[in-house]
Amino acid sequence: MLCIDDDELIRRLVERVLRSRSDVSVLAAASGEVGVRIARERLPNLILLDRRLPDRRGVDVLRELKSTAKTASIPVVVLSGDSDRNAVTEVLELGAEEFISKPFDMDELLRVVDRFCGPTEPRG
Repeated sequence: MLCIDDDELIRRLVERVLRSRSDVSVLAAASGEVGVRIARERLPNLILLDRRLPDRRGVDVLRELKSTAKTASIPVVVLSGDSDRNAVTEVLELGAEEFISKPFDMDELLRVVDRFCGPTEPRG
């Protein structure tokens, strides 16, 4: 799974929550440019994408991912503190699978990971 978010605390939280899952490893990127590059090289099962990045808007990253054959089929879940109806509609129309409002619930994150990466066994 790839987490593209410039907020280090969010990236750490995602990594910490998913540490309990035996078959999920987390790649992280703090910018859209790096995130797209990692997505193309590593082809993750799922991308968590912040809507606001320092170098590009998340919707532009989403457009690029969905318009490139190599990454078009990777499910993208958008994370954002801005959850107004227009923001949600925009990303869903551009091909995002889901929209999760920040701050997000850890159970919600695990549900999304299970949906797209398959349920995994918790680590002992």
